[in-house]
Order: sequence, then C-alpha cells, then structure tokens
Amino acid sequence: MALSPQPLTITAHNAADRLREQFSSDPEWLLAHRRDAMAAYFALPTPNRRRTALNAGRLEAIECFDNAPVPADLDLPAPDTEGAVLGLAHDRVVTSRTPSQLLEEGVIVTDLRSACRTQPKLVQPFFGSVIDAAADKYQALNASWWHNGGFLYVPAGVRVAYPVTWLHYHLPDQPGFFPRSLIILEEDSEIVLIDHYAAWESGYSPVAHSLAAITVEVKLGPGARLHYGSIERLSGTTSTFVNRSALAGAHSAIYWNVGIFGSELEISRQSTRLVEPGAENHSVTVFFGSGRQRHDIDVASVHDAPHTASTMVGKGVMKGRARSVFTGVTDIRRGARGSDARQREQTLMLSDHARADAIPSLLIDESDVFAAHSASAGPVERAALFYLMARGLSEEAAVRLIVEGFLAPAIDTISIDDLRQQVWAAVERKVSE
Repeated sequence: MALSPQPLTITAHNAADRLREQFSSDPEWLLAHRRDAMAAYFALPTPNRRRTALNAGRLEAIECFDNAPVPADLDLPAPDTEGAVLGLAHDRVVTSRTPSQLLEEGVIVTDLRSACRTQPKLVQPFFGSVIDAAADKYQALNASWWHNGGFLYVPAGVRVAYPVTWLHYHLPDQPGFFPRSLIILEEDSEIVLIDHYAAWESGYSPVAHSLAAITVEVKLGPGARLHYGSIERLSGTTSTFVNRSALAGAHSAIYWNVGIFGSELEISRQSTRLVEPGAENHSVTVFFGSGRQRHDIDVASVHDAPHTASTMVGKGVMKGRARSVFTGVTDIRRGARGSDARQREQTLMLSDHARADAIPSLLIDESDVFAAHSASAGPVERAALFYLMARGLSEEAAVRLIVEGFLAPAIDTISIDDLRQQVWAAVERKVSE
C-alpha cells in the first residue's frame, strides 16, 4: 500500500532551503525578501484582536505550506470583457489576455512572479515598500510564501477605457492560499481594476480548514486615479487575512470598492496614506455575514499632507450567529492643514443572535481641518417589518426589501457598473441562505 506524502514541514532552521526549493525561479533579491519575511513570521505572535478571538493553535495546525501542484490542464471561466483579464489558480496562470491597444500604450498586465523576473526595474523599487511585512504575522506569511498574483503598470498620461479583471481562484483541496498583487500608476494615468477572490469547488474534495493571506500594494503617482473594486467569496472553511495598502501622490485619487461575503473568519485591513498635497481616498465597504461567520474589518485613512480628503463608508448586514467589527480610523497628522475627512459605519442585524460593532475613530493633530464621523449598529425595526407584512409581503420578502433599502445608499455609489451588479447578486445570495 502506497504511503501518503508527508506534510511539508518548515521551521526557522530550514526555511531558507525550503524557500529556495519552492521558488527556485525567483531572482535573488526576491528570495532575500522571502527569507527576511519568513524570519519575521516565525518571530511574530498571532495578532491580538480586541473583539475577535483568534485560535492560534487551530491556525498554526493548518498545513498551509503543503499545497499540491495545480493541474496543468485546469480550465477556469474567464469573463467576457473587452478589457484585460488575468486568471490565477494559486501559482498557475490559467487565463491571460491583454488587448493590443493596451500593449501599444505600454500598459503591463501580467502575473507578479513573471514581472519580478522580466520587469525588475519596475517591480523591485516598490515591492514591499507600501506594506511592512514585519508588522504582522500573516503579512509576513504572505511576503514569504506568496505563490503568485497580479501586476499592473500604467504609464504616465495613459487613461484606460476598459476595466482590467483579475481572478484569484482558491482550489479547496489546497490548505494555503497566498495571492500578492502590486499596482503602479504613473503621473496622470487612470484605470479600473476588478479583483476577485473566490473558491473553485467543482471536482475537488475540500480540506477541513484552509488559511488565506492576501496582500495588495498600490503606488499612485501625481494626478493618477485608480478605481479598485474587489469581491471576496472564499469558502466557509477558510480563515482569511487581508491587507490592502496604498500610497497616494499629489492630487491623485483612489476609489476603494470592496465587498466581503465569504470566509469563516476574515481579518481585513485597508490603509491609505495621503502623502502629498491634494491626494484623495474614497472607500466603500459592503459586507454580509451569515451562519457563524466573523468579519473584523479595519479601514484607515492617514492624512500626511495639506489639503487632502477622505471619505469612508462601511455598511454591513449580519444574520444567524454571524458577528462583525468595523473599525474606521481617520488619522490627520500635524501639518495636514486644510484636510477634509468624513466617515460613516452602519450595521444591520437580522437575528437576535447576530452581533455587530461599529467603531469610528478620529486622530487629529492639526487644528485647521474638517473631520466628522457617525456609527450605528442595531436590529431590524419590528415596526417596519410589521408595516411591510401588513401590506401583503411575506416575512422573507419584507426582510429582503429592508436589506436592499439599507445597503442601497452604499452599493449605488460604486462607480464600476459590473462590480455593482456583482455586489447586488452576492447580497441576494446571502439573503436567501
């Protein structure tokens, strides 16, 4: 009888050898970055979340380094779009298409590992410069063991008419899922990027539990504008740690539009630093938890320069025994005079067992600014439910109408048409669960 292969064991003592074996095609500068991050991973403790308990033993028991090879003939769906498409299943590129017009304009849409080898002068100065891998155990895990991800480069003055779509598929028989992406927009450029994270379940026997660590770094040059949309729909047996971070130059703008619907546990951090005058950060986060899901979401906007602006909207729905924490942080630092910052967080609970916290925070070290926040978390108003049912709606239809009315002000602000429709579709699925 054939023996099952032993799990890949990595320790602080053998990490360098294991990294070189696993990522032998990476350039030496990238291997050095991986080694430093792996040392930080072993040295750092499991993060301490004030309102979300993390089971360190359970997380450490996941054999997240022990992924099987992705089948070479894997066939995954790609969207019918005029824009560029990059589809990834762990380390394997399964779909790649870039219109000739973008190639002629110098736009690069490719997988990050290829970019590290073929575009080192573009990648190396920015790789790891936006997110400090040593700040968090699971950021370090991603930085050391990331398998692949997207790379997007838009040259100065190029404004792309069609969206770029990235598809990151997690195969449920794989215990580790570590995408990493890098986005660079040069001066006065503009683009729309839709970034999907989803479980591909067809034909696979899922592992009991998996671990995902996702990283997205963004660098915006002066006057650049990035419309970033993302939907997370990973499986209900996945613990997910996400870090999206951006540096915004003078008079640039980033529009974050994020939908969080999957994972058993999601710890999500999104941070934008407005480092030069006139930079803007606009963020909309929609989340929906059901069953026993846990969503712990931090969104931060750091004003480091004068006359910067930020808006932050977080809207979520919890049903069943789901729980959420949404923490919004606006940090206006000394010298950032004339800044304008506003945030709003609201969560609706559909059952007596659901729980939600909305926690706004303003850190202000400058007097000549405007800053405001509001937050609320509460159950469905029974009077509203009774009113709708008294007019002939079933309880299910009434709840659906209330949820749609609650989320519409946030979802309808999403400027990316395709993403907005997908968020509404995900909401409908969650309501019907």
